[in-house]
Amino acid sequence: MKVRDGAKLALFLAACAACSSDYADGTPAVDFEAIIGGTAATAYPEAAYLNIDMSPSGGYACSGTLIAPRVVLTAGHCVDGHGVWDVYVGSAYRQSTSAAVYDWNENGAETVDPKHHDVGLVFLGEPVNLASYPTLSKTKVADNTKAVNVGRVLNGTIESALYQAPATISAADKIGYPYDYSSSDVIQPGDSGGPVFLAGTHTLVAVNSGAGSGVQVLARVDLVADWIASQITAHGGSSTSSGAGGSGGTSGAAGKAGASAGGSAGKPAAAGAGGTAGKPAAGASGSSGAAGAKAGASGAAGKAGAAAAGASSSAPACSGTKETEPNDTFDKASKLASAECGELSTTTDVDFYSVSASAGTHTLALTTSSDAVLGVGVVSGTNCVLSLTNVKSANVTISGGSATLCVKASSPGKKTQSYAISFK
Repeated sequence: MKVRDGAKLALFLAACAACSSDYADGTPAVDFEAIIGGTAATAYPEAAYLNIDMSPSGGYACSGTLIAPRVVLTAGHCVDGHGVWDVYVGSAYRQSTSAAVYDWNENGAETVDPKHHDVGLVFLGEPVNLASYPTLSKTKVADNTKAVNVGRVLNGTIESALYQAPATISAADKIGYPYDYSSSDVIQPGDSGGPVFLAGTHTLVAVNSGAGSGVQVLARVDLVADWIASQITAHGGSSTSSGAGGSGGTSGAAGKAGASAGGSAGKPAAAGAGGTAGKPAAGASGSSGAAGAKAGASGAAGKAGAAAAGASSSAPACSGTKETEPNDTFDKASKLASAECGELSTTTDVDFYSVSASAGTHTLALTTSSDAVLGVGVVSGTNCVLSLTNVKSANVTISGGSATLCVKASSPGKKTQSYAISFK
């Protein structure tokens, strides 16, 4: 049986000869703190999502796990052949400084190589501090062990949110994959590298690798535990006294059982058999697919034209800059001024903004509104990836350089209304 994994998705970048990438210092770190409102943390605050090699023409999406303040565990095929990883853990955004694989160097192969371990690590320029980090299993688990796959794809759509699904795992040597576990397929492109936990614990036993013919394979971490430990030591250790880290908890829904989880870095487009360097769509699983045009974007409903019924809320007159319409998708975002006047003119209206923010702490707030709320995030390539949602006010702390932020205004109650935003 061949299991596809999307090993190298080098559609518009050069291959990385040593499976490790180093680039210039000055990578920005961004931490978001909700002042009013916010979303509940997921059950797995260590779970991460990665946007890879983002550019105006697209990029790739993977999942991962923060296993130390500066170390993210993911799939080898999410590292091999790639160069830049944007990492989102809870309300923190970090860029990578380098990455490494254990032995995964597949030179563009589109199937999981049973002779290699599909495990990779991404190293962060600034730490993300959590109250605790997951335990990595150092022993093989018994067949028919209950586990949980975690990833970022729901029904074929790459999200800036995390989902989970149950799985029953067994050793995969019986199907020719001695370095893996296997189970029934629940992973989709974009889920590659996501964690596989023992059910009810934060003990990490594998990472999502690939799938095909209704079966998924999951790369065991116990077989490379010593290598991972040595890499953690070399990159700052398992804890940090630095105050630069962000808090745990992820934006987006806590795990939805039965939704897709685990294993691909995928490009949203055509469906494909099991984990190819593929494009997440129906049926494609286990690949390293691209984040593509709107990966992680918080997909907004369009503005419906004529004003619809719904409670209208007239706020006091706003003296700031008026939003520029249409701005109902991020590719048409208005530039956010220090004071912005907006209008949710229909029940489905949303407004997107972008703002270039310098290093330091900034405050973003709705100063007048009815029930309007904000989503706040970092621009990745040409996509808006929200780290906080449903907030009225937030602090944004940027270190190591400037960053381009994105903001989404919407009404949970589908009310038409005027609103005003301030950014300081």
